[in-house]
Amino acid sequence: MKLFLPVLLSGTFLFVSLFLKGQHTSIDLPLILKTDGFGILRQSIDISLLEAHDFVAVSILLEGNEMNDADIMGIMKTSHREYKIIPFTEEKSENKFVSEIIYLSIDEAGRLDFELQFSKDVNIEKLNGKIHIFSPQPQKYDSFLKPLIPEKNSRSDCECPIPPYVSRIEWGVSFGLDENIFIAPASYTDVTHLIVHHSAGTNVSSNWKGVVASIFDFHVFTNGWQDIGYNWLIDPEGVIYTGRGGGDNVKGAHMCGYNSNTMGICVMGNFENKKPSSAAINALKNCFWKSCKENISPFGTGPILSHSGQMNNISGHKNGCAPNYTSCPGTMLYDLLDSLKQITVDFISESCSVSGIETFQDAEAGSLFPNPGFDNITFNFGTLNDEHYFIIADELGKIVKQFSYMNNEKEKIFYMGNLEKGIYFVKCISGYPLAPLRFIKI
Repeated sequence: MKLFLPVLLSGTFLFVSLFLKGQHTSIDLPLILKTDGFGILRQSIDISLLEAHDFVAVSILLEGNEMNDADIMGIMKTSHREYKIIPFTEEKSENKFVSEIIYLSIDEAGRLDFELQFSKDVNIEKLNGKIHIFSPQPQKYDSFLKPLIPEKNSRSDCECPIPPYVSRIEWGVSFGLDENIFIAPASYTDVTHLIVHHSAGTNVSSNWKGVVASIFDFHVFTNGWQDIGYNWLIDPEGVIYTGRGGGDNVKGAHMCGYNSNTMGICVMGNFENKKPSSAAINALKNCFWKSCKENISPFGTGPILSHSGQMNNISGHKNGCAPNYTSCPGTMLYDLLDSLKQITVDFISESCSVSGIETFQDAEAGSLFPNPGFDNITFNFGTLNDEHYFIIADELGKIVKQFSYMNNEKEKIFYMGNLEKGIYFVKCISGYPLAPLRFIKI
């Protein structure tokens, strides 16, 4: 539905188009590109006549030749506080400035005062700009969580419990979303790296479905993308939301233009100075089921098609960008990534069916030491009948060593210094009922 809303713009009432997508409100307001003579653009709008629910999200778009993020600084003032206008850094775009979303409480949805300062190299007369306003439909508490059905090409030997999630149909009902990408066609990629983000937005909300919808609205209607950029999103309560349409392995838009070979997971909130909740971290671990499905070692590194050099298989957004381009996913979340890798390894080894690593009832036990160990690991399987054959496999079932063990051998010593950190299993594959041994390489 399209209506016209009177909005006070720099002292003058203008009638602006108002799009009601279901009960979402999405408005584009003109940015008047005239400065005060000192190189500063000053503009006020009053959105008090807007019927808003739960929160208001504000973003800014500027487009023009020979302009980049470093050329613009700004602030936005409400009746309560002052907000910095900072560039959105998920995707680099030439000749375009897009701000991060600024989230306002309902009682701040009144007069908004903007101040933008441009470098002397920017020709303001050649810029186009807009202020985008979004407010969600009221929160409904009839949420349902849909269990994800593994794709047919899932590894048959890796049956990780894939967590339930809120579907696009539910959080995007007012946009008419389904499981397909919003603006076709979708493109796909072979996922080798899992990229962690934070939204850098609000840490508190009574309507997280609405926050997901606001990110979609921002990515599509401010930034001009074909869909929301992230593959998955997680709120502070540990609820998981499916993001970009198109299904598994759809290529997103979330890492400075380097999106091939990646799956992007956004933990909603700003974690520069605040730790993510334990529920969010647990949900993030559950989202790493993908590492089992695609045989991605959590502690591993590897080349990535769209980024030069090697990257950790589990990385933060900033690892895929130029130095100092972004601090995403925030210091407090980024510092947890190493421990998350170990948590993921434990999760896969304890909760997933990995090829060849079954357990035996009433099995005899061998031993190994030291455990954890660095380089040399000593195995002892006691007294065996005849010669038996063993494999050493990583937490994803990939065989890294094979050996035989004679009945007259007391022990075997292996050099493990060339293995990546993580959990490994030793298993007899010649039929003798020995319980698999688990050891940790550090």
